[in-house]
Amino acid sequence: LKDESSLKIFYDAAAAVYFLEANGHKPENYSDIFVMEQLITNDASSDSGLDLLIGKYLPLNVLEDIQILGFSQYEMRAWLLKSVAQKAEAIYALYGILAGKIEDGYLEEVLQREIRVLPALIKLKNDGFLFDYSGWEIQLQRMREELCGLEKQIQCELNALTMDIQSPADIKAALLENGISVISTSEECLAVYEDQYPVIKKICKYKKLHKQIQTFGEKLKANIRKDGRIRSNWKLNGSNTGRMACTSPNLQGMPAKAKPYFHADKGNKLVIADYSQIELRVMASLSKDKRLIESFVKGDDLHKKTAAMILSKPIEEVSDDERKIAKTANFGLI
Repeated sequence: LKDESSLKIFYDAAAAVYFLEANGHKPENYSDIFVMEQLITNDASSDSGLDLLIGKYLPLNVLEDIQILGFSQYEMRAWLLKSVAQKAEAIYALYGILAGKIEDGYLEEVLQREIRVLPALIKLKNDGFLFDYSGWEIQLQRMREELCGLEKQIQCELNALTMDIQSPADIKAALLENGISVISTSEECLAVYEDQYPVIKKICKYKKLHKQIQTFGEKLKANIRKDGRIRSNWKLNGSNTGRMACTSPNLQGMPAKAKPYFHADKGNKLVIADYSQIELRVMASLSKDKRLIESFVKGDDLHKKTAAMILSKPIEEVSDDERKIAKTANFGLI
């Protein structure tokens, strides 16, 4: 496994290498047919499983469907070894087929870039993050108090003091009583009316805050190990746009208020690094748009500049909320 001159082929290296490293074996120089399939199909949701991949690409069912009931312990062990050996052969065969498809799609460079990220992803899964839940609990209590205050404000403004704010039917009826007709009380639907009705803005804020408390309260606590660390399940291609994703819990979705409660080990620091307006830089490079390129050369904040153009106002008067609107417009243009 440590020999750098030989290529190791895995199905789902993020899981397999994580397991091997946890047991004292650190593989070097490996590739992953699961990642290859995701790049070929451009479908992050196709968590197809090895058997389905075998059925899709290999001409015959290379895995024998053996009736194992009544096997002795010796027979069971022999069958398991044979089954594992067959899967290993299938993975090797699949690598040859998928490598051809990667080459046909001119995806070799993309694949290498994805594979180079895997060790960092495995380290993320293995190390986790130190998290000060006792400090976060104090912040959660403040959020609960804010939630309670919002609930009373919404009930008063709608003149519905007995309304159950958790009930979509109650919210819909109370809004209708106040001349506001909405199709649904989902966040997406209510967001359309936010600028028209201040009370709807408060309902949206309530929903967002309630969701954060539900997701990152007791549920988060259950995911903290004895060493004080949160270890999530990280996915290399969590979306069709190539973004990473995180579940159980989703650390990428944590509220900004939670940032101070993540800590580095003693003698270390957490470094926050981000590309500046990377999507727009790619767009400028591909489109060769003179105004875009000029803005980057000058070091302008392109989102603010767009907001100033949309709203016909000086760039220095653009607020943070107005910048967010322009950001949406810029990404929409891409």
